[in-house]
Amino acid sequence: MPMQFDLNDIAKNSVLCWLSTSDLSGQPNVSPKEIFHLVDSNTLLIADIASPQSVTNLRENANVCVCMLDIFRQRGVKLTGKGKYARWRGESVLESERLMEQKAGNVAVK
Repeated sequence: MPMQFDLNDIAKNSVLCWLSTSDLSGQPNVSPKEIFHLVDSNTLLIADIASPQSVTNLRENANVCVCMLDIFRQRGVKLTGKGKYARWRGESVLESERLMEQKAGNVAVK
């Protein structure tokens, strides 16, 4: 029987998530991400702090996989879908953007 999970709960209690991308030739890249926010069951925002390979890969191949793990309760989730890169302009229009900005603190988000 599959284990039930609450995506919001796992996202809230995960310290890191791992973003997996690949280039056009299929060469994979996995990068840990500390600043992320689950907007809804179809939208996850991930801050670009220092991710040149992830950004390059997203421009070539939109297929992504994200893993989140609540290490203290040993619960995790793997998400797959399409990713896109949007340059941060420093303007918080949506509540989710404001939350990301707060999480980033003094860290420069691209």
